[in-house]
Amino acid sequence: MARWLKQQVRWGRATHIESLLRPRVYATSHPLLFYGMAKREFGPAIGAIAIIWYFFTSRQLIVFSTSDLPLRVLVGSLYNILRNLDRLTRKGLLWIIPSILFYYIPLPAIHLWSMVTMGADGWGRV
Repeated sequence: MARWLKQQVRWGRATHIESLLRPRVYATSHPLLFYGMAKREFGPAIGAIAIIWYFFTSRQLIVFSTSDLPLRVLVGSLYNILRNLDRLTRKGLLWIIPSILFYYIPLPAIHLWSMVTMGADGWGRV
């Protein structure tokens, strides 16, 4: 787990550096590239602000949709079953929920940490 976290921090820092410090790429690219970058860069920061806001005020800053996650799982699974050349197998279907939890729970914190420590010398050391 420690190696995976360090790898994600390294990749996150590189992504932040390329996204935030090289903005000319967005002038020559499709607007969806900019939208994807903005969502990737600011989503974890907005999530952290919402958590801190809730902690101190006990009021929700962002409304969470309980139907969003099951809908994402359904759409992603259907796409993989119908369109992906490496179709999901029955054995592979068992890994969908654990992989979603493993991805969506730690990843926003990793992205936020890698953004805050973007200029750090080490690649995963605190």
